[in-house]
Amino acid sequence: TLRLVERELPPDTTFPVVSFAWEADDPEGAESLDRVEISLNDSTSFTPLAPEIDFVTFVASEIDRSSAATATTTAEVYAGESFQNTGKTVPGLRLNGDNTLYVRSVDQTDTTSTLVRYPSRPQDAWYVRKPQSRVLFVNDFRTSTASNMQAYHLPILNDYLPANSRADVWDLSYPTGDTRSALLPSAAEPTLRRTLALWDYIYWMTKDATSTIGEKNLPLAAGVMDLFFEQGGRLFVNVPANLVTATYEQQNPAVTLLPAAEVFPTDVDSLKPGSPGEGQRPRLTLPRDARVEPVRTVPGVGEKLPALQARLPTKDVYPYKVGSNTISLYAGNFRYENSNGNERPWPGPSTLASISQDRRVALLALPLIDAGFGTRNFEGVGGNEGAPKQAVRMMLRGLTFPNE
Repeated sequence: TLRLVERELPPDTTFPVVSFAWEADDPEGAESLDRVEISLNDSTSFTPLAPEIDFVTFVASEIDRSSAATATTTAEVYAGESFQNTGKTVPGLRLNGDNTLYVRSVDQTDTTSTLVRYPSRPQDAWYVRKPQSRVLFVNDFRTSTASNMQAYHLPILNDYLPANSRADVWDLSYPTGDTRSALLPSAAEPTLRRTLALWDYIYWMTKDATSTIGEKNLPLAAGVMDLFFEQGGRLFVNVPANLVTATYEQQNPAVTLLPAAEVFPTDVDSLKPGSPGEGQRPRLTLPRDARVEPVRTVPGVGEKLPALQARLPTKDVYPYKVGSNTISLYAGNFRYENSNGNERPWPGPSTLASISQDRRVALLALPLIDAGFGTRNFEGVGGNEGAPKQAVRMMLRGLTFPNE
């Protein structure tokens, strides 16, 4: 007998790195199994695998990014979460097309189990997307207004890229709320790690980067981005930097990944242990016309970001500290309500944009538009409407995103 492990099944749309797991047995005992046989889109011709293999990852052997047409290629087969090369390939993987996996076990008497397929029903589809760019845009804004955010940010990226170039788009905005997106691979290791490494540049737009790894998409991805960076990858993140507790900081890879030394402002007197406001989230506001000032020159660009100002009072935006390996690019003139209810200038960290010294990761912790209405939250000093977009483009240049 053989059955696919449901919790390891991929989503119905994947990129050309996809994993499956199964459990195989035999009435005479597992030692009676001779092999497991797998196939893609052909229920008559199979590739044999060792009987002890119960987790495989298929990786497309060839990807032609210059064409959107459906293409068929072989898939290399890797075993286990450790991604061991089996030396086997399976023909018939359809890129930009629907696919079906067939798998069965065979015992030492050459008796086969019932043929199992994914998807289990013929009317269902497993679609494999072909990457067509070296740049990926991730919409991880987990609210019903995600389309407004994408409509603002994606054109900034595409207009920046070389002529006739467009970023691949991965929409992880569904489901909304705190549940990790079901559109991610079931296995972070090796599937998500190898998927992210399909691109050289990633523009990640998210609503929450610093909550628990069990609930959010970026904290999960951050823990397996090592291969992406080893291959020279560059990451731009736009997120209002939500506060986190010290416990979250210790277990959240995104907090380590982002160019922010400390998200929770522990050096503010009214928030210190023993104070009336200990552990409370401060009520921070960027008042109307408050300035967001450039701090240092963007590396690789030779200029500072354009100064911005708030068009309306902006709340729920939280600045952060930067460390010695991080370059602060923007600082906001915040005010806050202290534990006595009085509004004062914010004495804590004020950074709102930064880039790592090695120019691998940049963070812009500003909501450039109102997510609900799509209206601008910020503009350049003097009313320059294009200044916020210019700031993003300059940060992309600092990360060496391609534009020619």
